[in-house]
Amino acid sequence: MDQIMIERYAETLLACSTMSDVQHAFGIAIANDGFFTSAARAFTPRSKHQVETFFLNWPEEWKKLSIERQFVKKSPVVSEARRRHAPFTWEQLKGERLFSAEENEVWALVVEWGWTDGFVVPIHGPCGYAATIAMASKEKQLKLPPATRMRLYMLAILTHERCRSLSKFLSASPLDEALTARELECLKWVADGQTDERIGVILGISSETVRFHVDNVRGKLGVRNRAQAVAQLYLSGLL
Repeated sequence: MDQIMIERYAETLLACSTMSDVQHAFGIAIANDGFFTSAARAFTPRSKHQVETFFLNWPEEWKKLSIERQFVKKSPVVSEARRRHAPFTWEQLKGERLFSAEENEVWALVVEWGWTDGFVVPIHGPCGYAATIAMASKEKQLKLPPATRMRLYMLAILTHERCRSLSKFLSASPLDEALTARELECLKWVADGQTDERIGVILGISSETVRFHVDNVRGKLGVRNRAQAVAQLYLSGLL
């Protein structure tokens, strides 16, 4: 994965002042991978179907159809994203489970509109927070090798965090309440490039305790590694 590219994308997002800016930046970032449309949404912790749409660059007719037929309630992609942690493609999902009549209705319309596959990144946070960054393609032979999937995952995580920070949706960030002062302190030194051993010396705790706090943060943020945790906290304004 190109770390420099990811860092440049993060800088681009920080310069975005509106959701339209974020949508445009994300669209450019994923275009070469075969995706022509995308959506960023979040779901309130207490409601299964109440949705905050950060951005949505679907065709207007599809947007209308989605609202009229209540696709958010019927979509297998939405329901799967709420229970999964790992990114997945539409084709992967189709090969793993059977669908209800309502879900098959959505799939039939997707095919009718010429969409062939999609890539979905589920995001879960504290207090039941859930969000999705979804991309759709019309390419007949969409190829997403592991390195590409990881890069798209990183782009999606950064995009979501910028959307959340620009939105009034859950404006009292759940991260503020979920992370302890010590966890944030450890992550600030991780962001500074310090090792667990060095952080332990600085804070007067063992390296094992540092690792414990850092792993707690990763778990609370729902990310895989330290770099992703630092990126989320950075874009949230907590670092």
